[in-house]
Amino acid sequence: MVVPLIILGGILSGLTTITEASGFAAVYAIVIGVVFYRNLTWRKIWDALVTTVRFSGVVFFLLATSAVLGWFVTRSGIARDAASMITTFSDAAFVQLMLVCLLLLVIGTVMDVLPALVVIAPVLVPAMIQLGFDPLHFAILMIVVLNISNVTPPVGMTLMTAARIAEVPYERAIVASLPFYVSFLVVIVLLAAFPALSTWIPSLL
Repeated sequence: MVVPLIILGGILSGLTTITEASGFAAVYAIVIGVVFYRNLTWRKIWDALVTTVRFSGVVFFLLATSAVLGWFVTRSGIARDAASMITTFSDAAFVQLMLVCLLLLVIGTVMDVLPALVVIAPVLVPAMIQLGFDPLHFAILMIVVLNISNVTPPVGMTLMTAARIAEVPYERAIVASLPFYVSFLVVIVLLAAFPALSTWIPSLL
């Protein structure tokens, strides 16, 4: 019960970064498991470290791929072409954002948030900046939409994971989550229509 307090307390109080809070919580959990409960063996710790390295390796491969993709997008002019394509549908900023959000929703239903960001961000972010959108506003909107799309059928990886944890059929989880999609849509529309909702608090800093 203390582990969430260490993580959330450290982050929300501003005493630690997310990484530092995670590190403190991991050390605390190891000490509790080895010294007090004595059910955490060195073999289990080693297996956990190996698993962590594997997951981290995947993340670093994704980051390396995104760097190469970002360089290619910059050199090839894809961002400029993407911006031009968006403007062909409408000159209204709100409509342009809604079209991009629709694209993000479709992609996010079949991809996890991090891979989707790695693939999409190098193309969309320069294009949206070129169209005059605030990069912070668009970044927050993109992350929110991708997270919402992760609980959106037909795939919805987060929703599928929640269904497995709850041990209920995936179809039942979809039906139970339907009322929430109305609020999701309202959030997306409000964030797109009123950039100050995303940028006001950061602008105070």
